[in-house]
This record gives sequence, C-alpha cells and structure tokens, in this order.
Amino acid sequence: MKQRISLAFPVFLAFFAAALLLAPRTEAGIIPLRSGTVVSKVDTGSLSFIKAVDDAGKPFWILTSLCTIGENGRIDVLTGTRYDKVASDHLGSVLEDVYTAELLKIGDLEVKGFGAPGLPAGCVILR
Repeated sequence: MKQRISLAFPVFLAFFAAALLLAPRTEAGIIPLRSGTVVSKVDTGSLSFIKAVDDAGKPFWILTSLCTIGENGRIDVLTGTRYDKVASDHLGSVLEDVYTAELLKIGDLEVKGFGAPGLPAGCVILR
C-alpha cells in the first residue's frame, strides 16, 4: 500500500506541474476607461479628435496628440481624464462624453497621447 501511495505522489505532482505550465496565461493590464470602435477622426494642427462608439452603441470622443488610426479600428482609452461636455474651437461644436487620452491602445499597440492631463488650447469645459 505504501508503495502505491509513494508512486502516486510523483504522478500527481507531474500532472499538477504540467497543468500549471500549459494553462493559458492572463496578462495583468490596465482596465480601459472607455473602449469602442472608431467612427471618424479629424486632425487639426497637432490634435486628433477621434469619434468612437462603444459596444452599447453610445458615441464618445477622444482628444489626443496627433496619431495615425483608421476608421472601424478598435480603440481603448487606458489613462486620461473624462469631461461631460467640451466646446471645441477647432471643430466649431460642442462634444459630449470626451476623454483626453494620455495612453491609448489601438489594436494591440499602446500609444502615448498627451503628456499631461487637461484639455488642449482651443477647448473649453462646459457645465
């Protein structure tokens, strides 16, 4: 009986180690402030105004320094600041649900946006 138990333990240990090594790995990452699909983008000077729609169909805007992104691409705002309404001189309109992105994820690539929090020149917070 002792011999069977002593043989079972190394077999159990081998299966346990194999399960740990072969298990899918999950990456610890930043939970996005907002995610969605890019609908349109307007570049003005050194700024990009990105309009996106989340999975629930709600539109939102992302303001960041100029970056290259195409329509229908996946975008995540990883870090930044959210504003309810912003009046933009650049677009001549009021934008709702706006994020100034310090760090974005476009597809699988992380892209740095603004270096400091806050709105760029030409934008005013509306209450």
